[in-house]
Amino acid sequence: MNKSFIIAAFIGCVALAFILIYSHLMNRDISLKNACAGNQRFIDAAKEQAAEELNLHSGDTVSIEHLTRYMKGGMPKCPGGGSYTIMPIGSKPKCSAKGHNEIY
Repeated sequence: MNKSFIIAAFIGCVALAFILIYSHLMNRDISLKNACAGNQRFIDAAKEQAAEELNLHSGDTVSIEHLTRYMKGGMPKCPGGGSYTIMPIGSKPKCSAKGHNEIY
């Protein structure tokens, strides 16, 4: 076999490995963001329930203790390592992880 053919095949394999690894990392990042958005919707739904029960209005704050009554399993954790800020009634919850507030 020709050395140049072996080198070209090796470079092709390295390029393919790079593409597969990059694709996997991007898919994982998207999955984490989607899971975080689901958690934010879950928190927002609990806020709406608390607002209705406690007669809260837009701009009022609600504590984690009030919210966890409406959350089976307690306050969710961001799968990307971020932390959630509940925000007042009428505002969407926020996540501290980079890029996690873009979807929800």
